[in-house]
Amino acid sequence: PRHSNAWDSLGYAYIVAGETIPAIEALLHAIEVEPEYPDAWRHLVHAYHRAGDGNHEASSLAYLRSILPQEAVKVEQELITGNVS
Repeated sequence: PRHSNAWDSLGYAYIVAGETIPAIEALLHAIEVEPEYPDAWRHLVHAYHRAGDGNHEASSLAYLRSILPQEAVKVEQELITGNVS
């Protein structure tokens, strides 16, 4: 589908299931559909974090910080607590 929300939801479901590679693929598709979709960027940071990909995690967080600083702060707190929302 051409709906970023659907791809983001799929990516989030994969994160919860511990499937980081499919999560990243779905979230990148969500961002392709809507480049500044904040939930997809937040979830992508978490997916890269869980995949142990620090470089992509940092660059995704930096981009999120540039478009929505308050969301970036929320993600940083989520990373500390281990919660994804």
